[in-house]
Amino acid sequence: MPPSFLVEDVATYIADVVSGKYVKALQHVSAVPPNQTVVRVNTLLATVSQVKSQLLASLAKGSVVTEAECIGDVLLIPGSGKRDVKAVPSQGAIVVDSKCGEAVCRGANVFAPGIVAMSPDVRQGDFVGVFVDVKSSCIRGQKVHESDLLGLHVVFLGNGRAEMSRRDIFIQTSAPRGLAVKMTDPLYLHASLNGVLPRLIFLQNLPSVVAGHVLDPKPGSCILDMCAAPGGKATHIATLMKDLGTVIAIDKTSNKITRVLNLAERLGIKCIKAFQADSRFLVQKDAKDSPDFAPPFRPESFDKIILDAPCSCLGQRPRFDCGPSLRELRSFPVLQKSLLKSAVQLLKPGGELVYCTCTISPEENESQVASFLREFATMKLVKQLPHIGGRGMEGYGLSEKECDMVQRFDVARDDLKRDASSSHDTIGFFIAKFRKG
Repeated sequence: MPPSFLVEDVATYIADVVSGKYVKALQHVSAVPPNQTVVRVNTLLATVSQVKSQLLASLAKGSVVTEAECIGDVLLIPGSGKRDVKAVPSQGAIVVDSKCGEAVCRGANVFAPGIVAMSPDVRQGDFVGVFVDVKSSCIRGQKVHESDLLGLHVVFLGNGRAEMSRRDIFIQTSAPRGLAVKMTDPLYLHASLNGVLPRLIFLQNLPSVVAGHVLDPKPGSCILDMCAAPGGKATHIATLMKDLGTVIAIDKTSNKITRVLNLAERLGIKCIKAFQADSRFLVQKDAKDSPDFAPPFRPESFDKIILDAPCSCLGQRPRFDCGPSLRELRSFPVLQKSLLKSAVQLLKPGGELVYCTCTISPEENESQVASFLREFATMKLVKQLPHIGGRGMEGYGLSEKECDMVQRFDVARDDLKRDASSSHDTIGFFIAKFRKG
């Protein structure tokens, strides 16, 4: 297993708040992708069975696509574990950034914007070794030779065929675009779904799909997604509502709002309204009703709210960047508390709130929930359906019963409910559901 590339103080932080096995979990997270591709079906436009047939026709012969019994709108495509692939950069090497490297591990090809360095003589058609720059040690446009790789902080991802030359990528005035390397022999073999059934499927991590079902949105409801980009949960909620009602999607930057709206348009969804705003400051007691129901909002405006909170992302798999600093790690619980406070004010009595993160840190999960319950007596934990994750960790403020009511997906845990139809080797994730009394 490759070593962890998360900064040392992050590992120390985790060791301080949980047992030592979580440091090993971080190493696993940093190196290995989940063993399956999870496809959420756009059931507004097609049935799961119809999409399954179309996927099988689109993928390579012999591909396997299965339905997840516990989640009715999900298809699973199994991938390989780590394969015995040797680097053969005899015709050159290409180094990509961490985000591109993570995508390659999950089945993507290499696109030009993700390349940071390459051998000087790479031409279209050459077979090249592909490496990820895990510590941002390369300068964009740097020329690398096979002998240089030993001195760089890179991890091998597999081999591929260059679709662009070095000149195409670096010696031009405009930013490079398009397919740069087609992965022919990747280290991890997963389905490549770029451009496949774009209106009918959305690639989404399994716990994220679970969170949408846990919210249990109903047609005609008014629902708030407080941190919506890139739009996976907002579009899923709208789909579960049969595109009837209103989904308000909020995010802080205009480009993220554009991504949400573009995804909604691609999937044929019309009930989503997206606004650029800071969800900590959405409440205004004297807010006036507007025709487009724009922020700020009056208290108790929403039937249900989902808060996929900004977090340390220590559950993401794979992960090749250096991770958050210790200062950043300590800032997330403060931000989450502020967002939760806003959510309570915006939720109607009897309404439901789903709080989730993609981290394994208990300070952002169990401890955060325990603190929230102490501060807001009107909010109670409620049962989640479906419930396929493990129970919460004891010792961080939740009672034994409360630990049973939250879901923790965790690479270091062995208590996930597993079945033959849906292996839960997935990212680290946490879900809590509340009802306002």
